[in-house]
Amino acid sequence: MTNVHPVRTVQVGQRSAEIDELLAPAVEAIWRNGFQTFTSCQDAGESNVSWLEKLPHMASYVESRRGWAFLDFPVQDGLRFLTAVAQAGPRDAFYVQMTHWAAPQSWDVSIRPMDQAMFDEAEESNFDFRLL
Repeated sequence: MTNVHPVRTVQVGQRSAEIDELLAPAVEAIWRNGFQTFTSCQDAGESNVSWLEKLPHMASYVESRRGWAFLDFPVQDGLRFLTAVAQAGPRDAFYVQMTHWAAPQSWDVSIRPMDQAMFDEAEESNFDFRLL
C-alpha cells in the first residue's frame, strides 16, 4: 500500500513502522510511553479521496475529514492514553476540547464494534470492540 503522505520510519524497541511525517513525533512519544497504536494519518480527507472513484456517496464524508489527523489505539491502550493526557495538566481549555464533545475544536473519540468475521467470510459473525 502506498502512502499519500511523506513518511518517516519510527522505531521504538522492536516496533518499527512508516508513519506520516507530521505524526511521527507523536507516535514515537506514544510508543515510548508504553502505548500501542494500530493506524494513524495526518490528513484523513487527503488519504481517502481515492475512495470517491468506487464510493461516490462518500464525498461529503471525505471532504469533512480534510485536515483531520487520527490515531487508532487498541481500546484499552486508548483509554489509558486519554487518562494519561487528562492527568498531565490542569483542567483547562485543552482538557475541555479532549473531554467535551460540544467544545470548540473538540476531539472526536469513538469506539466502534467490529465483526471479526469481516476478514474471513467462512467465520460466523463475532462482534467485539477493537479500536478507539
